Amino acid sequence: MSTNVDAPKQFKQPSRKGKKAWRKNVDVTDVQEGLRDLKEAEITGGLVSEKPSDQLFVLDTVGNEEVRKSIAKKQKKPLKSDEILAQRSMIPALDGRKRGNSNVTDGVIEPKTKKPKSDWVSRKDYLRLKQVAKEGNPLGKKAENEFYDPWAEDNEPSLAYDDPRFDFLQKPKPKVEPVTLKHAPISLAANGKPVPSVKMPHAGTSYNPVFEEWDKLLETHGAKAVEAEKQRLEEEAKEAEKQRLIEEAKNDNGEVKSDDESAWEGFESEYEKSEWLNKKRPERKSKTQRNKANRRKAAERQAKWEAARVKRDAQAEHILKITEEIKQRELERQDQSDADDSEDGDDTTLRRKTFGSKRPVPEQPLELVLPDELQDSLRLLKPEGNLLDDRFRTLIVQGKLESRAPITQARKARRQITEKWTAKDFKTGNWKKLQATLKKDSTVKRKPSDPDSGDGFVKKRKLTEKQKPYNKDAKPTKRKRMSDKKETGDSADAPAPKIETSSRHKENEGRSPTAELGKYVAMDCEMVGVGPNPDSDSALARVSIVNFNGDQVYDSYVRPKEMVTDWRTHVSGIAPKHMVEARSLEHVQKEVADIMKDRILVGHAVSNDLDALLLGHPKRDIRDTSKHAPYRKIAGGGSPRLKILAEEFLGIKIQEGAHSSVEDARATMALYRREKDAFEREHLKKWPARMIADNREKVLQNIRQRATNRMPDMYAIQPCSKASSQSEKNDSTPQCMPNIIPCRIHHDGPIDSLDRYWRVKDEKDNTQTVHFRGRKLRGRRVALPDGYQGVVATSTDRVLPAAQRADSDGADAEAEPEEPVKIMEMQGTFDDFVVWGHETLPAADDTFVKGVEEWLQFADAMHITPTTATNGKESAAA
Repeated sequence: MSTNVDAPKQFKQPSRKGKKAWRKNVDVTDVQEGLRDLKEAEITGGLVSEKPSDQLFVLDTVGNEEVRKSIAKKQKKPLKSDEILAQRSMIPALDGRKRGNSNVTDGVIEPKTKKPKSDWVSRKDYLRLKQVAKEGNPLGKKAENEFYDPWAEDNEPSLAYDDPRFDFLQKPKPKVEPVTLKHAPISLAANGKPVPSVKMPHAGTSYNPVFEEWDKLLETHGAKAVEAEKQRLEEEAKEAEKQRLIEEAKNDNGEVKSDDESAWEGFESEYEKSEWLNKKRPERKSKTQRNKANRRKAAERQAKWEAARVKRDAQAEHILKITEEIKQRELERQDQSDADDSEDGDDTTLRRKTFGSKRPVPEQPLELVLPDELQDSLRLLKPEGNLLDDRFRTLIVQGKLESRAPITQARKARRQITEKWTAKDFKTGNWKKLQATLKKDSTVKRKPSDPDSGDGFVKKRKLTEKQKPYNKDAKPTKRKRMSDKKETGDSADAPAPKIETSSRHKENEGRSPTAELGKYVAMDCEMVGVGPNPDSDSALARVSIVNFNGDQVYDSYVRPKEMVTDWRTHVSGIAPKHMVEARSLEHVQKEVADIMKDRILVGHAVSNDLDALLLGHPKRDIRDTSKHAPYRKIAGGGSPRLKILAEEFLGIKIQEGAHSSVEDARATMALYRREKDAFEREHLKKWPARMIADNREKVLQNIRQRATNRMPDMYAIQPCSKASSQSEKNDSTPQCMPNIIPCRIHHDGPIDSLDRYWRVKDEKDNTQTVHFRGRKLRGRRVALPDGYQGVVATSTDRVLPAAQRADSDGADAEAEPEEPVKIMEMQGTFDDFVVWGHETLPAADDTFVKGVEEWLQFADAMHITPTTATNGKESAAA
């Protein structure tokens, strides 16, 4: 259906009729459109011709975007490189410098963001508040648009230094601007011309260069690379020759070779031969001969003087020639500089000496594109280099910065060891007292009771071996050193266990021929610093081992394999003289390994000693005093020092001066002996006792043979009647002794040798003790009450017959069948049993003891007779 409502346009075709048909052929479309537009204008607001000008026109102050775009299109299109360079991100770039967090401190200096205390105000805040209250302006506040000049004079006086209370303080000196600040920087270029900040790049470095320019640049850099490689090869050859000479010198063993040394023996000289006797001896010359010799010498002197004069004349002529050449070069350089005033300095060729720092200027990076990296468009170009590095080198070449090396780690302050002045500040009276005290201590003390012999010698009184046991609560009145000799014969007053023997130890003795080893040995080592970092790198220098009684078993100095840089004599007591008779590390390793084999090793931080010896030892056989819990309490849970442990628990002083490994080993063994039981209990918790079979195959065979035997499934207590007791006497049921232990046992069969794993010992307090699976158990025997009997029963496959009901109907057939009751056979009986507990004796409120009473009640309710139950109900009803 057509949507056009206009009259058919027949006027487009010329009519063949006459003038009478003009109405059908005349075109009135324009008139109709005009009338329609007039009506629409009246509807929308009126005719445009009738409206005033202010309603028809508007002043445009913004402009038309379409017009602006059309004008931009008519302009010249920008280059693609300008478009890429014009793209700038609004997000700032990341800073490469690492910045620390102000909230993270070392625990001593408080962070800056910490709030100040409310109970006091700093002097700076006090002056600021005072200035605000006085003038209404904060102290030191400046305008926002004001620039800071570090060399300008501060017109505002400092209130802190004007205060009369601080007139004793020295006022700060005014800031003086350096004279060289206004001087122009001196360029490092060889020609002395200033180097531009951004130099015009070479034509060969373009992404699409001309072949001739690129080839020229390639040859230039290639020649430099070849020269650098030749120099590197020459230095490498020199270093190899130097190493070869060093290796040859090592094989000389310090011997000096001489050219005069004979190939056979002795030295060969001309006087050992007989030809010298045939030579003609010099005779006295005549006067003619002497005059002839004098004339010859005068002629030689004249010829020598003439030669020197000719040489001087030649040098003078050469100097004049050099002077002329220098003047000519200066003129040429001046002419060249006048002609090339517009050129900039070359940063590739620099002067020999730099200003300020001795560090050379960083090398200029290679700006050359290889043939396989050339691109044909800027779009495929990959940016390379670092703008920061280029700018830094440019500033150095321009003379504005000094060449500096990056400081990755600040240099530590050098420590200077000095003697305290308190040792020198003493009076004359104190000095005399000190001399008298030293003189008194140096003399041998004698007692009036010591008997004197006729020959003037004092007889020594024999010392007794008795010693009072150590009392933990008692504190010694005076602490003694381990190396001090005891003056009294009776050692019963000593509060600490005896840790030294009557004979003093022998240094570097090796394996002692008299000391016995035993099961326990204590070891200690001394170290020295080696290598470039002696504070952290150590090597073994001495090792000492003592037995359980403190006798020296082994002591030896060890020769380190590395160069010793710190002997640590004030700590370790090791000096270079001790290395004269020291043994090698391999020899000491072998002897120490033989001593420690199958023995318990005691030590203080013994893992460090084993690492120094490059040896290992089973952890099950190590007792470390630094890891003992009661000893660690002194150090707040950390590893305690051996010196503190010896002073606190043994009442002795060690390590007063240089350390002694024998002394430390004895102190370690004394600490272990003091808490031996506690050490072993703590050790058994980590390493349960081993159960090793003598013949593993035999034990496994017996276990397989007895695996099919039936084991007891249940222990029960039941009331026993007279008939059952009489039948029990006639029956051959075995008696047994049950053991109730506080731990579970998992095994697949019976234990073949019970005596090996369960050895019960009777104690004096009517209890029993046993060590089972690494635990020490203590048990008490509990007897059953009168009228009760213990039964050991085993379940069988037999069941009781089901009872048949006579009045059963169809409804009972649908009910679930009753569960069959199995029959248990009695394997044994018992009248008492043992309740075991951990460490301590089970008390009356023990869980297992309480369980026995419930067990008895359950047995009464389980084995009650029907007649007894009926009588009980009847009596209750009555």
